[in-house]
Amino acid sequence: MSRPDFQSVQQYLDALSPEALGALEQVRATLHQAFPGAEEGISYQIPCLRWRGVVALYFAGYARHVGVYPVTAGVQAALGERLAPHLSGKATLRFPLDAPLPLELILAVGQARAAEIGEGKAKRSRAPSKG
Repeated sequence: MSRPDFQSVQQYLDALSPEALGALEQVRATLHQAFPGAEEGISYQIPCLRWRGVVALYFAGYARHVGVYPVTAGVQAALGERLAPHLSGKATLRFPLDAPLPLELILAVGQARAAEIGEGKAKRSRAPSKG
């Protein structure tokens, strides 16, 4: 089975189930609040936000959850235990589709990542822009 080769964020969104799409649209809108003027693109076959020359965050929809990543060490230090119920692995936040989305927490993640980028603690993006 071949993986789709998404050429735009809209093409990615069109491939989601209605449940995943609804949740991911909420995550998408919330993250845009933290990154004014961010550009959307596709990298690693999932949507991302590029802000100030950096891939700030990725957001993706799956059968049973939506994900936001990377949750860097700086973001984890800033938000601490608030992330624990949602942290999967070292740097991924998972939010199940069958529970309310913690949009305030997602906004805080975006704001912490924006602060990190603003302080110059993030690497510049080399990923090609698709979008």
